Amino acid sequence: MPKIPFTYKYDFQYARIETLTPMIRRVTARNPSGFSFHGTGTYIIGHGNVAVIDPGPNLPEHIDALKQALAQETVSHILITHTHEDHSPASHELKPFWGAKTYGYGPHGAGKIAEGVSIEAGGDMDFVPDIEIRHGDMIKGDGWEVECVYTPGHTSNHMCFALPSEKALFTGDHVMGWVPWGGYATETIMSAWAAIPVPASMSWEEAAAFPICYGTAYGALSQKRVQMAAGETLLVHGAAGGVGLAGVDIGKALGATVVATAGSAEKLATCSQYGADHTINYREESVRDAVKAAVGGVDVGLRPGRR
Repeated sequence: MPKIPFTYKYDFQYARIETLTPMIRRVTARNPSGFSFHGTGTYIIGHGNVAVIDPGPNLPEHIDALKQALAQETVSHILITHTHEDHSPASHELKPFWGAKTYGYGPHGAGKIAEGVSIEAGGDMDFVPDIEIRHGDMIKGDGWEVECVYTPGHTSNHMCFALPSEKALFTGDHVMGWVPWGGYATETIMSAWAAIPVPASMSWEEAAAFPICYGTAYGALSQKRVQMAAGETLLVHGAAGGVGLAGVDIGKALGATVVATAGSAEKLATCSQYGADHTINYREESVRDAVKAAVGGVDVGLRPGRR
């Protein structure tokens, strides 16, 4: 399987049209976040008669940039990957301006509302596609053709668009999640249920570590035999590692008094930053004696990396 090159650093300008390949251009919106990286990328496929993928957020600067960039061309299709506020709202103004139809899986919460299931927040509740599309549908334009790839999980109406002629896949947003094996590979396949949107406040490095570190710590502290509760005392050994820091963070969120151990002053300072109430350097003092002196005793202990 060929490797996918991940480009984290690249030159770009907001509100300017940029050529990426002979068939693909992009205009970046000024809405940087953990979901949109530098900003939502609105992609333009073809020349002359074009398709626009994800018009983007309702930002006047971005909408005006798209109008100006395509002033001498005809927009025949508006393709929507999903209906979060950073992807579809601009279509409400651009659809009548361009006189183009919108294509999407359905409105926000499609497939859930009818079943009485509560839907995710932050959606463009006014969007309804002119043409509903499904997995495997082919959309043809003037000199281009895309395939619809249904990918529920990020939202219930999430649709990717593949452009085989350029070996490109337009996916929408970044997600994190779990895989049963193969997580260290360059590329992998993840079940839809395991995909979670990356919060705007979280870096890519944090997102990569979050499912394992926080999943492990939360699973340990919430299991039936433990059930960490507010008012109890938690001792986290080796607390400066990923799972240890997650344990400190979760323990505080559950209302516990947290005692953290580590092997250096620098590591203990990190534990304190995550909320540890008491810290112990196990290289310099007896953990047992220090715990007794600080809190008298503990209710729950967490020791990452030990069986």
